[in-house]
Amino acid sequence: MPSNGSGYGTDYWGVGPWGIEPTTGVFSIEDVFANSERTVRVTFTEPARVGTAFRTGAALNLSNWSISVVGATTNLRLIAVREVEGSGGRQFELYCLEKFPDVFHTLQVACPNIVSAAGASMVAPTTASCAAAQVPAASKQINRVNFVDIRNRQAAPDDVSGILAVQAGGDYASDSGDDLLYKMIVRRLIARPGEFTHIPRDRFGVGFRVQEPTPLSDVPALVAEIERQIRQEPDVDTVSARVDIDPDGIVYVTVSARRISTGNQIQVRSRIPDAVVSL
Repeated sequence: MPSNGSGYGTDYWGVGPWGIEPTTGVFSIEDVFANSERTVRVTFTEPARVGTAFRTGAALNLSNWSISVVGATTNLRLIAVREVEGSGGRQFELYCLEKFPDVFHTLQVACPNIVSAAGASMVAPTTASCAAAQVPAASKQINRVNFVDIRNRQAAPDDVSGILAVQAGGDYASDSGDDLLYKMIVRRLIARPGEFTHIPRDRFGVGFRVQEPTPLSDVPALVAEIERQIRQEPDVDTVSARVDIDPDGIVYVTVSARRISTGNQIQVRSRIPDAVVSL
């Protein structure tokens, strides 16, 4: 069975998709496929002379190989070749400096000077072609990313950390979508700046904490900081915040944020316990 990089042999689980075919007694190329945006794997019908980077006729000698894009005027630059472990000298991976074009282009591999492990010359075909492979560029569209976090529901209205939720199958439940963004907004409101040591102080945390006095001497500056913090969430498009103080001096923070991925509007209204109003 020829190797095409999508099965159960040494490509990912062995030498080929289901192993490679028995030797044929004739040394030639059995199969070629691009298994990444820069690498190609070549399988021979018989073990090749592995040798060294300088030995004549050896598969590890880069000068015995060439790769080109059909229709292009120059060859791709090869910078490495290795024997695939477990292939018995029948499969080799070539690494190119340039990235390949997309799958609608064709790669051509040639190696007419490589000889078999027994010293036999290669018979036709001494070249082979395959579709190119290119890893798609990372998309900036947030709706292609599924952000998740372990669910930790609050046990009481003033509980900061909450408790972990377990699914019926025994695994931890997770939050995503609107629920996750809601939680992240609350988390940013209550976290102290610098509390997460791996995040710079100015990147995460407004600093409202349960049962700890919070001075409110500059409400406009506080609103601006809340909006700046929440705007850093990757799925937030626009955000507006408001700080309200009722006649009894109780402080509430209201946040409205719109998700990039869905356009949904998330509303968070949170009481700030023990805030100290000093206007």
